Amino acid sequence: MRLLPWVWSTRVSPLRLPIPVTGESALAGIYYSLESNGVKLPQENKDLAQEELKALSDINDENKDKSGFDANKLNVALADIKAAVAKAKESKGELTEDDVRKIVEDTLKNYKLDQVVTGNQVNVIINFAFNLSKSDILNNEDFTKTLKDLKQSIVAQAGDSFSNIDLNFDANKAIQDGGNILSSIWQAILDFFKSFWCLGQFMV
Repeated sequence: MRLLPWVWSTRVSPLRLPIPVTGESALAGIYYSLESNGVKLPQENKDLAQEELKALSDINDENKDKSGFDANKLNVALADIKAAVAKAKESKGELTEDDVRKIVEDTLKNYKLDQVVTGNQVNVIINFAFNLSKSDILNNEDFTKTLKDLKQSIVAQAGDSFSNIDLNFDANKAIQDGGNILSSIWQAILDFFKSFWCLGQFMV
């Protein structure tokens, strides 16, 4: 488990971090990067960072001796989840809890963590990601770019841990596909009743 010395420092005292930062994808690291570049963040965003830090720390501690668990994969999965939530909100607007659950579960499966983390741990990640979906930090153009950079940094230093992982996986696609299916079904229903109405008019 690697720590972030550039986050765990006196320079981020406004975040009041209660635990060491785990993983370069942590929001605390992203927020520190943004604030260092002059971006002003409200307290609610910093509270969200605290929530992620605790979730990451707890999940890492609870699984550190479990076969198949990889902290680097969890960190990258969290980066992908945050990026997917941001992308989904941009294209769809407000997300439902089911939308977020789909993103989380599909991403964990892609990183082969779905059979490692517990149901309760998955729910913790879902709750965090759902709270994130309501945050205005997603509107910041530097947010997803920072996530991408941090993800690349983790992968580059992780050796062959990601050799059998699809690093271009897009969890947001499942939501888009689901929406397209529903739209197609609804359009088919409308077309049916439209043709039925036209037939009735013709018979009259």
